Amino acid sequence: MGEEIADISVFAVYPNPASEYIQVEYETQDNLIFEIVDAYGKVVISDILVKEQTKQSIDVSNLPSGIYYYVIEKGGTKLVRDKIVIVR
Repeated sequence: MGEEIADISVFAVYPNPASEYIQVEYETQDNLIFEIVDAYGKVVISDILVKEQTKQSIDVSNLPSGIYYYVIEKGGTKLVRDKIVIVR
């Protein structure tokens, strides 16, 4: 798990490294924002993790190989931030 800034009861992002898709597993009482950020701090993917679901697939096939960070936010507060590698 990455740098935890607040609690999410269950959370996982895999595979890492990834090439086509990443799976996000979570349990939360609120909708969350999931972002992938490049090395320059630019948000390259943004999606909503819906509270009624527990697993979501994120398409990363359009990203070039490299090191990125994923960030999960709730109401502007970062809950999790960690590194993910995209390989081709």
